[in-house]
Amino acid sequence: MGVNCLRSPFHTLPVAEEMRRAVTGFVACQPTAYRTPPENPDFTASPAFPLETGTLLLSRKDMAAYAVQAKNLGVNVVGSCCGSIPVHVREMARALGKAPLDPAWRLDYSKPVSAYEYYGPGKAGP
Repeated sequence: MGVNCLRSPFHTLPVAEEMRRAVTGFVACQPTAYRTPPENPDFTASPAFPLETGTLLLSRKDMAAYAVQAKNLGVNVVGSCCGSIPVHVREMARALGKAPLDPAWRLDYSKPVSAYEYYGPGKAGP
């Protein structure tokens, strides 16, 4: 049993919490990664839909906080739906202690491929 799509974590978590209290089986929560106001919780009913949904996008920090809250509520399947991008999924995984053992991208200062890697943190270059 679960709740997914159309609504942000702020709107789906209370529903998932109700489900968790009502059933003994698995509960899933897969909200959109869009910020929606209480009076208009469906992102497809937003004036920003469909061409300006990028203005509604939640931050990676928001999605990580949602993942931890869902886990703390007893949600078994913590995911995301529309609007979710790889950085959201990565931060959710990190927040839940599920980061990959061998990340595909990591800093290797012996082989810099960006100004950040070449000059170091906090420096823009010459």
